[in-house]
Amino acid sequence: MVRPDIGQGGIARTGVPLGMTTTVPMAPGSLLAAAEHGMSWDDYMELFDRTVAAQRTTGPDQGEELVAYTKLNLARTRRWGKTLKVLPE
Repeated sequence: MVRPDIGQGGIARTGVPLGMTTTVPMAPGSLLAAAEHGMSWDDYMELFDRTVAAQRTTGPDQGEELVAYTKLNLARTRRWGKTLKVLPE
């Protein structure tokens, strides 16, 4: 039986084999700087909605497949927004 969160051959849906982790090198303080200059969740969702309504993507490639994938990702993101429960601090 194949678990829904794991694909064939023990590869997690992230593309990383099970039991392995990945790291992304970051400059000290870069996460804090990004958080200070980033956009809010509401702004992000507004951009996402406008992008899909315009039948575009945020990147340079505006191919039909990527536009459809962007629309699919918006639907998935909305579903997460309905089911995710944020714990109080």
